[in-house]
Order: sequence, then C-alpha cells, then structure tokens
Amino acid sequence: MRQAMPSLIAACLLTAVVPPAAVAQGNANADICAATDESSVMPEQRIGACNALIKASRKAPKDLAAALVNRGSAYWTIDKMKLAFADFNRAIALDPDNSSAFRERANAFRSDGKLDRALSDATEAVRLNPKDAAAYNIRGNVLSDQREYERAIEDYNQALQLDPQFSMAFRDRGAAF
Repeated sequence: MRQAMPSLIAACLLTAVVPPAAVAQGNANADICAATDESSVMPEQRIGACNALIKASRKAPKDLAAALVNRGSAYWTIDKMKLAFADFNRAIALDPDNSSAFRERANAFRSDGKLDRALSDATEAVRLNPKDAAAYNIRGNVLSDQREYERAIEDYNQALQLDPQFSMAFRDRGAAF
C-alpha cells in the first residue's frame, strides 16, 4: 500500500492541475473572442478564439449564441458578410432575446445597404435591451442614412443619455445636424 501511495498522490495532483489549465485556456479564449479593441486583438485572432469556444461548447444556448455574435462581428470587420450573417442568424435562432445579435446584424445589414432590415433589427435590439447605448447609436445611423435626421438625433441623444462618454454617438449626432 505504501508503494502505491506516491503514485496515487501524483495521479490526484495531476487531476487537480489539468482542469484549471483547461479552464484558464477557455477563459483566455472567451476574453479574446469577446474583445472589440482591434489595436490589441486582430479579427482573425477573435475568430480563432471564438472557433475554439464554439467547438468545445457544451454550454447553454445563450453562451453559444454570445460566441457566435462575437465571431460574426469579427467576420463583419474583415468583410466576410456571408459568414457574419450565418453567425448572427444562428445566434438569434439559439437565443431570440439576444439584443447583441440583433444589434450586430443591424450593423451588417446597414453595411450591406439593406436599410429597412437594419432598422428592423436595430429597433428589435432597442426593444430587447433599452439600456444599450450602442443599439440606439446604430439605429440612429440607419435613420441618418435614410435621411430621417430628427429621429436619428433623438436616438443619438438617447445613446448619450445612457452613456455620456460614448464618443461615436457625439460624432454621429454631429454629422446628422
């Protein structure tokens, strides 16, 4: 029994050490996948981290949807629109209350020139999360593109009321005047 003890202790120690390393890698991937600052994380890095999370996902649909939204946003950044739309659509199918999925898909529709669909998605994002300053800003951008400047300015003002430091809302509101 004494001879088996060191092996048993080593096995227990290895078992205790390996899961935290796997958890640390998962947390690192989650951080990279969710990063939006392109100066520190390139879109391709985000896509890779999101891919790892999605492949390893045994998570709830909401968590998988969040990874899909993040990957879709990275695809949108590098102009891979088909892949972006596929991820946003799948995220919405998994979690129809995910305001970020609607907000980001609105951005993609706007980039694609589909302003009516962009407005619909941005409005849904605002409905699902009325405290999301970015959703108001995106809807304001769509309204501005449609030359509905007064409504756009209302949305920019709402975005700034929610987040007084939101510099893009200041910029976009100024452009709408």
